[in-house]
Amino acid sequence: MEFLYPNVLYFMLPPLFVLFGLWLTQEAREAKLFEYEMLERLRVYPDALSLKVRNILFFLSAVFMIVALSGPMVLKQKVIFNHTTADIVFALDISSDMADDFYKAKKIISQIIQTSDKNTRVGIIAFDDDVYLLSPLSFDHQGVLYLLQHLKSDVIFRAKKNFMKLIDSVTYNAKSKYLFVITNTQEDFSKEIALAKKKNIHLFFITPQTNIKEIQKTASSFDTSKIQQLQKYTPLFYYPLGLALLLFLIATSSLSSRWQKTFLILFLFSFPLSNAKAGIFDFIQYHKAKQAYENGQYQIAEQIYLQYAKQKDEPTLYYDLANTFYKEKKYKKAIFFYKKAYFTKEKYNAMKYANLAKSYVKLGGVENLYEAKKAYEKSLSFVKDREVKEDLEVVKRLLFQYNTKRGKKLQMIQSSSQNNQVKKEKKKDEVLQKKTAKELLQMIRNNSASHLYKIN
Repeated sequence: MEFLYPNVLYFMLPPLFVLFGLWLTQEAREAKLFEYEMLERLRVYPDALSLKVRNILFFLSAVFMIVALSGPMVLKQKVIFNHTTADIVFALDISSDMADDFYKAKKIISQIIQTSDKNTRVGIIAFDDDVYLLSPLSFDHQGVLYLLQHLKSDVIFRAKKNFMKLIDSVTYNAKSKYLFVITNTQEDFSKEIALAKKKNIHLFFITPQTNIKEIQKTASSFDTSKIQQLQKYTPLFYYPLGLALLLFLIATSSLSSRWQKTFLILFLFSFPLSNAKAGIFDFIQYHKAKQAYENGQYQIAEQIYLQYAKQKDEPTLYYDLANTFYKEKKYKKAIFFYKKAYFTKEKYNAMKYANLAKSYVKLGGVENLYEAKKAYEKSLSFVKDREVKEDLEVVKRLLFQYNTKRGKKLQMIQSSSQNNQVKKEKKKDEVLQKKTAKELLQMIRNNSASHLYKIN
């Protein structure tokens, strides 16, 4: 179990313990005037809660309230994905020296943006003796190009230029920062390069006469990969919150201690203990199933997943169970659970249909081959993946080969007048179906994309 706001525990629990210590030393005014036996006789409700018990209940109520505020939760799911991004800023020299090369410089920037990756943010700044923002960093490449195209040459009016001020102005935070300076100035830029390294900026100076293909080759070699991890948690704050409210009501009520104890027991038993236990401990069993799957113990993983599926209706669970059946070569069961896993995210649906297609391929047969083709096409409708596209091309090619060979055989059957020859050709046609399925299986196995897609 983890806490979303652990600082609440650190800063609020110590003062509470100090306050509780003061509460324990507190005495009622009557205790200073009468002895304990006399006070018990004078009490209107002899079985009511004493001051000490009330203080303990108030203390426990405050503790559970603080625990609820700290946000207790348990990890439910981890999703790891590879994300590609980079930030490229183009600095356009608009000093008077660039009057003749202004439109060439604009063309260079435009061509680089058009060939850059869609996950790359691009921005444009202009500089002379000062720095001007033309377009902030954005994934909207078309919008940036529109602003660049409508930039006129009448902005050129200063003779001086300040490269150090330009580099010092690039202060945005990013893991991969690239600055392309388009200028016709040719001098020693050692100071500028040193400042760029200090600010973790990859600096490139480009003249309007530079070969655009070399620039595009350099830009395409940027390392922009980044692995990110998302975690999904199950909140548990309502359990300590409900218990805190109950203890507070008992401490402030006028019920006798016997009725208060009875009410407390009934309240505790009213909690869905089985569900609470499942919410806290199911993730442990789920982790064991994943470990068994990774270690190749597919039968153990299957048993845990099936037991867990009786209690939970989760698409990720069905997906993992389908992958387990696939590894056990129980392809029909794998197909059943792949179809049962409904995801809202396109990425997960693409992975599901890709694995569904592989299951149809493993079953063999021409009919399953057509189903595999549909599943691959469905996967590509969500996410364009190179490996899935290659598998689909293999399936299409083999279907085409099968239909071509089968068409020739059918023509021979129709033109033949001998019954024995007809029977022989039909048998050959059946053999052709089996041979096509075997060829497909072999090609898919040899294909590098034959692995299962997993949701971690």
